[in-house]
This record gives sequence, C-alpha cells and structure tokens, in this order.
Amino acid sequence: MRRSYLFLALLFCSIPSQAIDYTVCTKEIADKLKSYGLDCNEAGIYPMKGLMDGKNMEVKTMNGIISSIGVQLIAPEFKNKDFTPVFDFVERYWLELLLCKDELEIQKKLKEDDVDLQLDGALYNVSFPSIKKLLSSIQPEHLSISKTTSMYAITWKTTDEKELSLAFRKRIGFILGMDKRELETYFLYQLQNNVPIKSEPLSPVLDNVSKSMMSDIYIEKGATYLIPEMTSDRYWKKGNDAYTLLYDVNHIPESASNLFTGGYAIPNTIQIAIDQRYYTSETQTYTCSLNQFLHFMNAEKNHGYVGIDKINTEDLTGVVIFENQDFMYNHAVYFKCPVSVIEDSRGVIDLTIYTYIPTHNIETIYDIYEEKEIKKFYYPIQP
Repeated sequence: MRRSYLFLALLFCSIPSQAIDYTVCTKEIADKLKSYGLDCNEAGIYPMKGLMDGKNMEVKTMNGIISSIGVQLIAPEFKNKDFTPVFDFVERYWLELLLCKDELEIQKKLKEDDVDLQLDGALYNVSFPSIKKLLSSIQPEHLSISKTTSMYAITWKTTDEKELSLAFRKRIGFILGMDKRELETYFLYQLQNNVPIKSEPLSPVLDNVSKSMMSDIYIEKGATYLIPEMTSDRYWKKGNDAYTLLYDVNHIPESASNLFTGGYAIPNTIQIAIDQRYYTSETQTYTCSLNQFLHFMNAEKNHGYVGIDKINTEDLTGVVIFENQDFMYNHAVYFKCPVSVIEDSRGVIDLTIYTYIPTHNIETIYDIYEEKEIKKFYYPIQP
C-alpha cells in the first residue's frame, strides 16, 4: 500500500517529524467509498448518496492527513474534547460495518476486532436488521456513554424504542485507527501543537501532606505504579505558612522527582533533548521545553510516576512512566538530569522515550530497564 510521508511544520519544538496523507485505516475506507462515487480528499461533511441516502459522512484532517472518516451519528451537544477520539471511532466503525459486503463479513470483523454490537442486549447475528436499517433507526440526540476499566460502550435509542449499543476495548491505536508507526508520528504532531504556557503556582493537597521525620521536607503522598519505588509523590518546603515545590541541591532526588510530578508549573528555562525510540528500532531526536512536554502530558490526561536510579555529583538518572487510564497506554521515559538544572532552574535534561505502550505490555519496560543493568531504584525521603 502506497504511503507518502510529508514533513510536519514545527511551531514550538524543533521536531523533524513526518506525516502521511492517509492513515492505513482511512486509506482502506476511502478506497471502498470510491466504488460508490464518494471521494474523501479533504475535510468536510458530505452526503452519502449511493451508499446510504439520508445520512452524511464527516471527513477530518490532521495537518493535511485524512485522520478520520465516519458516518454522522453523534448529536453536537454530546461532542466534547475528552471523548472526541471515542466518538470519531464509533462513527468510523459504523461506516466500516456499512462497507462490509455481507452479514458474515460483519460477524467476522466484529469478532476479530473484539467489538460487541447489541440490540436490546442480544449480540449481533445474521437475523439482525441490516446495518443500513440499524443506522437509519439511530436517534443521535438519545445517546449515552459508559466505561469500565477496560471498555467503552456507546448506546443509542432507536426509533422503535430499542437500545442499540457498540462496546469496544480501550486500545489507543484501534480507537484512533493508527498502526504503531502512525501513533509515533501522532505523538510528535500532538506535542508540537500543545502551546507552551506560563508557569503557574501549584499548591499541595493538604490532606495528603506529612512532614518527614528526618528533615524539614513535607511530602505530599501520591500513588504508586507496579512497584513501590515508582511514585507520584511531590516534595515541598514550608515557610510563612506557604508551601513551595522543593528544588534544592541538598535534596537532589526529591527535586528531580518534582520536575516530572510538579505539573507544568516548571520554569520555561529548562529544556529537554528527546530521543524517541520507534517500534521499528529507528530513532527521532528533537527538543522542546520541559514545560511544554508536561503540558502535553497533562492534556493527554497522563499521570506520571517517577523512580530515581543513580546519583552522583554531576547528574542523576531515573525513569518516568506516564499512565493513561482512558485509553490504557503508557509513555516510558528514561532521563539523565544534570545537578546544575536543579541548582540553576535552567539547562537541558536528556530523555529517551517509548510512546503508546499498551498497559498489558508494560512489563516490557522493566525488561528494557534490566537490560541496562539497572537493578533497583533509589528511595526518596520517606515520612
């Protein structure tokens, strides 16, 4: 399948990223639509004449790439930023079902994709009404969305007062319709489009704060991830009844941890040099501010957990796992931070990052870590 790559123009990061005119998924859909005389060469809303009269399809682009093609099924009042990928997926998937040649192909697709299509609680079978009839019966304004730790489900009321639902797993590539390489390119595009913001004050959740018995440091307890050493704890100093995040060469591991758990209230003077490792063993290097990177992590609803490894007089190393529960993936970051960055609140931190790792594969991160002969994490200050 032909795939042409285009350089992405960069606004805020020096990222020499590449993009494609279609994703593999949208190219397959577009090719099938051509047999109905329907073209999807640019963003817009188009009638589906010849395929399904009375319905429109929407084509979306992302920096010149056709990123989504779907039949319009979501009422405008339900659309919001948090669930946009989910709604785009649902509209695309219904179109894919509509383009199947018969009921047996539909059944095969649903099984292979691990998707449940139900009508009043009954799973799809060959006795169901046709996909066209099901689509015609959907009332876009009567919609609900539900989720579990691993699944999403979208349910509509039909014109004959039945419940029609589509349930699917939280898999980021599947939902976005992207393969691993496309996801890696998507990461760069999303990062460059998160505009750096001014550092903002941050306050601790006081119910979670306790004073260390061994120092004058206050610890805001967060959560742990997989192992006790990986935490989202924050470390504070207190003076005049006010808390400030700890950045102090006398407390290097705690200060380094704060760099990644302190939200995007980080000085814009700290830069990061990123070495992104691709699934194909290729690498991509680029730079941006730590503030912008953390703003992007926050926008993706990624929660960071930090483990500190080796410390010497010049620098320290560690790992950060950014977990996303909405789509069950993780970004794994290995960093090397000069002590001078903590001392001066400026300088460059080196990062190596592996993006969009499925949560069920997260153990491979620790396999990689073992290969680097890093056997244990440093424990920061404890209460």
